[in-house]
Amino acid sequence: MNIFKLMILFFMILLANFSMIRIDFGKFFKKNSTREIKVFVILVSFALGYLGYITIITIYELSLNFLK
Repeated sequence: MNIFKLMILFFMILLANFSMIRIDFGKFFKKNSTREIKVFVILVSFALGYLGYITIITIYELSLNFLK
């Protein structure tokens, strides 16, 4: 079960990272601030990935409890 949760967490972080890369953050930051944009994207990707992970695991655990 722990391997399943780790795989879901890893997949959600990757999915959030790929979707965050597509957004143009150059409008919100100063010119030539690529390092700040990369750090921001990484932190937001971890946060969004974790929220998605918690959502999926909660739905999964509630569905298991409902079927009992």
